[in-house]
Amino acid sequence: MQPNYDEKKKPFSVIHRSFIYFLSSKIALKKFMDDPIHYLKQQSPLSVVPFKLCIIGPPKCGKSTLANRFVKEFGCVRLSVGEAIRAILINQPTTELAQEIQSYLIKGKTVPDELAIQCIEISVLDVKCQLKGYILDGFPMTKQQIKLMTDRSLIPVKVIELKCDIKEIMQRCIKDRTHPDRLAKNLILNDSPEIIGYKMREWKVEIGFIRDWYSNEHKNFIQIDGNLSKWAIWNEARQIGFQSVNLIQVYLNRVSMQKAASIANLCVTYGEMMSRLGDFGQYCPVSLGLNSELIDCSDNRTMDFVAEYQGYYYKMKSAKELEIFLISPEKFVPPNASRKLPPPTELPKKRSAAESKSLFPKGVELNGYCPVTFFDGKERYEAIEQGFEDYAVEYKNKLYFMINSEALEKFMRKPEIYANLVLPHKLPPVKSPINLLNIPMTGYLEQHAADIMKRALVEVGTFKPKFPFLSPTRSGLLYVAYFFKGISYNFFSDN
Repeated sequence: MQPNYDEKKKPFSVIHRSFIYFLSSKIALKKFMDDPIHYLKQQSPLSVVPFKLCIIGPPKCGKSTLANRFVKEFGCVRLSVGEAIRAILINQPTTELAQEIQSYLIKGKTVPDELAIQCIEISVLDVKCQLKGYILDGFPMTKQQIKLMTDRSLIPVKVIELKCDIKEIMQRCIKDRTHPDRLAKNLILNDSPEIIGYKMREWKVEIGFIRDWYSNEHKNFIQIDGNLSKWAIWNEARQIGFQSVNLIQVYLNRVSMQKAASIANLCVTYGEMMSRLGDFGQYCPVSLGLNSELIDCSDNRTMDFVAEYQGYYYKMKSAKELEIFLISPEKFVPPNASRKLPPPTELPKKRSAAESKSLFPKGVELNGYCPVTFFDGKERYEAIEQGFEDYAVEYKNKLYFMINSEALEKFMRKPEIYANLVLPHKLPPVKSPINLLNIPMTGYLEQHAADIMKRALVEVGTFKPKFPFLSPTRSGLLYVAYFFKGISYNFFSDN
C-alpha cells in the first residue's frame, strides 16, 4: 500500500546516484543510507492499487466509524450520498446537475437516486479517489440503487456488511443519547427507538436482494459480525481490504508480463466472461490437451477456475488444471495446442427423453444398447446391456442411450471411442418389464413367490430350527410359515 502522507506527515527523501527515493520515517531513512544497495536489490513493488470498498449495514452498526478508520490509516476518501451531493452543490453550483438537485431541495423533496448516483460517479473521478481509493459509507441500500450503480460500472471490489442484532443497536442508541458531549451540545439526532425501528424494517426488506446480487453476480460480498469490538472489526476489515488489493496487484502484474492470470474474486460477471471466451468455449483446455477429454464446465457458473490469457478467458475443470494452465498457458491454446476443440456440430449434447423422440424419429444407434459398457467390457457378449432414454446423448447427428449417469459422463468426455462400435450378430433378448398381475397364477408364483421360497429354504437350512415336542420336519415347516408371515407383514406395512 502507498503510505498516507499529509500536511502533518511528510516523506523523507534522499538522492542516490541519479534517483530520488522517499522513505516513510527517519529510521527507514537511516537504514537506507547505511546500506542502499541492500534495499535496491529487492524486487520492484507491485502496482499501487487503491481501495474500492463498500460498507453497508443496519443503523448504528458502525459503518461510519469503520469508514473513517480507513480514511485515517490509508488516506482513502469516505463517500456518502449526502457528502457527494454537498460536494457538487459547493464545488460545481452552476452545473446542470447542481441546479436540478437544488430544484428538489427547495421544494423539500428527496433527491432521486439517479441524481445521487451521478454525484457519486463525479466524486469517484476525483484525483484523490483514483490514487488513494474510496469507501462507500452505507451505499447502496436499495435494489434501484444497485441497478443504477451497475449501469454506470460503479462496482466495489468488496462489499462488507456489518451484521448487528437489534438488541445491540438499541443499546448503542441509548449510549449515544446519554453521551455527555451530546447532552452538552444539545444535539438533536434522528435516533429515537421509533425511527431506528423503521430503518431496521426498511433494511430487512432490502438486504436480501443486496446480498443475493453481490454474492451471485460479482462474488464480492463479505459479512463481519458487527457485535464485535471496534478493534476486531477493524482488523478483519483491513485484512479483507489488503486481500482485495493483493488479488488485483497479482492480476495486473501477470497480465503486464504476458502471463495467464486468475480472475477469481475480481468482480467479473458471468456475462462478461461469456463475451470473452477463448477458442475452447466452456471446455477445459488442459483436460483436452493432456487427456484428450471433453470436460464441459458450463455447470459451474463461478469464476474460481477461470484464467485470462492474451485478452481471452479460459475455463478449467478444477484448481489442479488451473494451476497447470497458469504455469504454461501457451501449451494449451492455439497455435501450440496439441488438440483443438471440435466444431459445435461434432460436440456431444445431452438430450432428454422428449427431445430424443422428437429429434430422432428414425431410432437409436446400436439398437439402444449402451456403447460404454460394451466398449469397457472389451466388446464381449456379456457386456451388452440395454441403455435408457433418460441417459441419451446426441453425437454427430446420431443418438445413443447409456445405462446410467456414470456411463453418460464417460461418453461425453471421449465420444469418438464409443461412437464407431459394431454389435455382434447375436444379441441378448430385449428386457421389458412384466406386469405380474396380468400373468397366470403359475407364472405369478414363478416370478414372485419363487424367490421368497428360495430364501425361506436357505434360512431353514442355515438355522436348522427344532421346536420343543415337534419333529424336525414340522419344525422346518413351521419356521417357513413364520418366515412367509413376516415377509407379508413387511410388504403390507411398507405399502
